[in-house]
Amino acid sequence: QPFVYAEGGHFLAEIVGDFAWTTQPQNFEGKHLVSKSGFVIDPQESLLLDKSHFDLSGRTCNKIGVSYYAFYHQIDRCGDYNGTCTSHQLNHWIPIEDSRRESGLSPQYRVTAFCDDSSMRVDTDPFLSCSMSQRQTTMLRIEVPVESFQFMRHIATGEILRVI
Repeated sequence: QPFVYAEGGHFLAEIVGDFAWTTQPQNFEGKHLVSKSGFVIDPQESLLLDKSHFDLSGRTCNKIGVSYYAFYHQIDRCGDYNGTCTSHQLNHWIPIEDSRRESGLSPQYRVTAFCDDSSMRVDTDPFLSCSMSQRQTTMLRIEVPVESFQFMRHIATGEILRVI
């Protein structure tokens, strides 16, 4: 457990543990961040789509990343209607979100559906940061000499800047 102490043992502080969050942080492990404009990323226009909508090998029809190989090796490629292997591409998802916006509905796949205050930056890779505004409660054990002791209760506010 992380702890600090002063020379001579006059002060000791130890983190006992964190209480559970009331709302769990978003988990984006099962999603891909996509944008129709390449590396110019705008949270209003970018989408977070489930990885199940992708096949980056290019061998599966109707998945983002489909290649000519998948189209060519369809069982009845000549008998099927036009576009049988190329549906559910990015140009399928973006109009769905545009029509939701025009109808006044909340977004379903846009970054703004997952993050209230989303901020994105671009280094070499796109980076998504979603802020969380809620209290995180941590229990501390503090030991101090009691010669001149005064008890005060404070709730500290802070901001987690980086998690390693």
